[in-house]
Amino acid sequence: MDTAVIIVAAGRGSRMGGEVPKQWQSLRGKPVLAHTLAAFAGFPVVLVIHPDDRARADTLAAGVTLVEGGATRDASVLAGLQALAGTGVTRVLIHDGARPLVSSRLVERLIAALDTHDGAAPALPVTDALWRGDAGLVTGTQDRSGLYRAQTPQAFRFDAILAAHLAHPGGAADDVEVARAAGLDVLIVEGEESNIKLTYPGDFARAEASLRGDAMDVRLGNGYDVHAFCDGDHVWLCGVKVPHRRGLLGHSDADVGMHALTDAIYGALALGDIGRHFPPSDPQWKGAASHIFLAHAIGLADAQGYRLANCDVTLVCEQPKIGPHAAAMQTALARAVTTFGYVGLMRPAPGTWASAVALVLGMGIDRYLGTPVLVLATLGVIATGFWACGQALRDRAGEDPAEIVIDEVAGQWIALLFPTLAFWARGGEVDWLPWPAWVAPFLFFRLFDIWKPWIIGRADRRSDPAGVMLDDLWAGLFAGVATILAAVAYHLPLIL
Repeated sequence: MDTAVIIVAAGRGSRMGGEVPKQWQSLRGKPVLAHTLAAFAGFPVVLVIHPDDRARADTLAAGVTLVEGGATRDASVLAGLQALAGTGVTRVLIHDGARPLVSSRLVERLIAALDTHDGAAPALPVTDALWRGDAGLVTGTQDRSGLYRAQTPQAFRFDAILAAHLAHPGGAADDVEVARAAGLDVLIVEGEESNIKLTYPGDFARAEASLRGDAMDVRLGNGYDVHAFCDGDHVWLCGVKVPHRRGLLGHSDADVGMHALTDAIYGALALGDIGRHFPPSDPQWKGAASHIFLAHAIGLADAQGYRLANCDVTLVCEQPKIGPHAAAMQTALARAVTTFGYVGLMRPAPGTWASAVALVLGMGIDRYLGTPVLVLATLGVIATGFWACGQALRDRAGEDPAEIVIDEVAGQWIALLFPTLAFWARGGEVDWLPWPAWVAPFLFFRLFDIWKPWIIGRADRRSDPAGVMLDDLWAGLFAGVATILAAVAYHLPLIL
């Protein structure tokens, strides 16, 4: 492709505040840069980053060329341009990483403008009155005629803008200033009010509102499936085992209802059909339950920001009779489309469900295998969690997916270790901890995990595997300490 994109994201964004630069802060569950990169899907992209952000960028920007920026914006742009030199690129779009809402329509207008001009940049006329001021007082007015609010991306013929940057002394406000200093003509293209630059905390609320409006991307899919009868004594239809004198022939459980619905979801996402994701030549899917396939399709839809609003499954058959089983089929399908098969996401509050399951498992391990085994199991879950979160973030472009709940398990078990280790080290007079010593770590962990105070919140704002895990590990530590303090305060001798 002869058109490439340079996204400048090396700044620190001090006016925004926060523990991480604004381009790495979360916007509707994803880093701002994830939205910006998505706007240029299909283009070769050079992402100019700060050296401190290399780990974040490696996780987020698969298939993107990473370049470390300079001390100023124009130095960073020049580094990006030099990375494209000799690649055959003839046109380049230079864009601020903190503008995540640029539309494909604006990009198309800018590229088309380069057929007749050296450069093109989006802008909107200034419509508000302009004042001059000093010490908080209005000292005069400014004529707004001919004034525009500049935006990005700014588009240029590649060789011309590269030469302009090489000749420029530095300190330019944007690339249009560099281009004009070199004598290039730059066409003003009508910008978009939604193409805001995230500069102050309030800008995030505007961007969130705009993305909610864009979320009305309604997708429809249609699926169809046929299986022949074979020997057997039952058939699976829409997740229900229906007694019948014949079975259905298939590599999996041959549930035509779930297969058709799964194919409809894949189709709405333009992701093929079941065979692409679960090929019948793969022996691991022999006899597999079809809710696994449906859960996978729902998971992909969720990862792209979609939610299943309604589904209708029609079964065409003379036998067996569907009517007696229709209600059970509706229940089974409803359960399948709201529970992911990966690691058991249960809506709502997957973290709370994961903590509850972890509590029961931890109690069982401590009761029947001993506290040292619970310690080893916790260490194993923590190690596995860092690996699993790394894989998940790589697949989800840096987004912390809700179905990964191993971090909740690790945090809950850390909280449980405090009373169990205290009881084990003391040598309790009874066989097992009293029930408050089990319930307290669960309640405290949920409190800290939801509230996310202090260092827990700082860890949660990180967009790397360590951030996904550390907020729950810290929450577990706080919960454990709170449990011990509560035991001391209420004089529970069975613990201390």
